Amino acid sequence: MSAPARTVLGEDPARLAAGPPLAYRPWGKILAGAFFVYYATILTVYNLPNRPPAQRIRRLADRYLGMNRFMRTLGLTQGWGMFAPNPHRTNAFLRVYVEDTGGEVHDMRHDVYLRRRYPYLFYDRLAKVNRRLIESKGYRRSYAAYVCRAWAMMHDGVPPKRVWFEKLWTRVPPPEKVYRTMGYRPEQLYLNRRKEESFECAFLIHGQLPPSLRARLGFEGTAPAFRDHVPRSWAARKRAEGGG
Repeated sequence: MSAPARTVLGEDPARLAAGPPLAYRPWGKILAGAFFVYYATILTVYNLPNRPPAQRIRRLADRYLGMNRFMRTLGLTQGWGMFAPNPHRTNAFLRVYVEDTGGEVHDMRHDVYLRRRYPYLFYDRLAKVNRRLIESKGYRRSYAAYVCRAWAMMHDGVPPKRVWFEKLWTRVPPPEKVYRTMGYRPEQLYLNRRKEESFECAFLIHGQLPPSLRARLGFEGTAPAFRDHVPRSWAARKRAEGGG
């Protein structure tokens, strides 16, 4: 292509000879470069171990560079507490029991204590939910309501009386002991037990089957009153009152 043709098409031969243009002007280059250096520094320091001497560097970066606030804003926070140097020292489980209207107690078998074969090929997500219930007690009320509904669906709409939890845990042997025995058998560890909260199904929010679901499943008989969530926001109250 001739030089006049390139000029007509907007391609200046002199500019092309000087090389491709950069994306930013000088101030833009300085700002982009400064952000890159800041970002790389934050990521490097944030991933250092939170132990001396790196712990002091992390504190300085947080104080003068806002490291933790920056990472939280971008959703890049990480937690590695389950790994070395501080792994879990106990195996904990939460056993779920149901007491029916006749007073008989049933184990719902939601925990995996002595029920999982090792090694296993398929991961059971219920095991993760069970561990989460141990760490975050705020989920237990909603989980108990789910157990109440599930039991009622499996027993012709008859709800149980209550749901209660029992925490089970064993202490993992220290490494120096496990090295000598080349491992350990979980069922031989001493089992600690402690009864936790109990929840009455009749008083739990969403602890009963809603009338629409009972009708769809064909359940007959007297149904317990369905306890629904109480609207809290102004907009939700207006919708509940039929105000649009």
